[in-house]
Amino acid sequence: MAISSLEIYKILPGTNCGDCGHPTCLSFVNDLIFQKKPPEACPHLRQADIQKIKDLVRSGSSQKLESYGEVMFHPLETALKRVQSLNFSYLSAVMGGGTIYQHENNSLVVPYLNSLLTITKNEARDEAGHLLPPGFQTALYNYLATVQKIHPQNTWVSFKELPGAVFLSSYFVNNVEGMVSGQFSTRSDLLLKSAVSLGGQVIENENISPADVKLSFILIPKVNIRLLFWDSVPEEGLPAVATFLFDAGIYQLDLESLTYLIEELVKRLIAAL
Repeated sequence: MAISSLEIYKILPGTNCGDCGHPTCLSFVNDLIFQKKPPEACPHLRQADIQKIKDLVRSGSSQKLESYGEVMFHPLETALKRVQSLNFSYLSAVMGGGTIYQHENNSLVVPYLNSLLTITKNEARDEAGHLLPPGFQTALYNYLATVQKIHPQNTWVSFKELPGAVFLSSYFVNNVEGMVSGQFSTRSDLLLKSAVSLGGQVIENENISPADVKLSFILIPKVNIRLLFWDSVPEEGLPAVATFLFDAGIYQLDLESLTYLIEELVKRLIAAL
């Protein structure tokens, strides 16, 4: 029998603290099984629990593991179930923002930054036809399941101010915003260039913030975000700082999915260098 991620998940603390480098305990489980990440990466496990996890993974090593998207309790499976009853034609009208409904295969063509993603009720692919990673698909299907409840308010809040962000805020600040500040420190001009190449818009309003770089993105229809960046000042010992702001109307989207969508943006900003 294939390894069940639920068995391992029950051993973990379940706090989604991010200390292992993953936004959630569940995403850590997937790397334990499929990427052979050592359980010691979780600093909150007792030695006995570490051994239990190793035994579970080892017991399945000679068996045929389920695929990454089919593993028991994988969030993609749950996310897919959430969209099966949705009317994609109606949803395209709700989403707007360039979303196209394709009747022939009951799919949605959805803008993500400056690219187009094709989403059916079974899978999501990029413009080249490549299947998107399971985490990206999970985030997209969770987004589709909640987009009707997302109503932009033009009121801007930080990640930690979003409802329920207490367990993920440390991870987001250190691993997501921290990645931007680390990669673009002393290179704010390159951040600006990368952002514009992805469809980001420069915010000219001086009253919004004194940040060195102020950017706005339509990440995906109805999900509006801002990125404020203060470059480092070495002579004053000041490090670079990056802060994402979110339209408060996004609160209906689960934070794990939102985090993944922002991480994908950060990856693309860096790749565009």
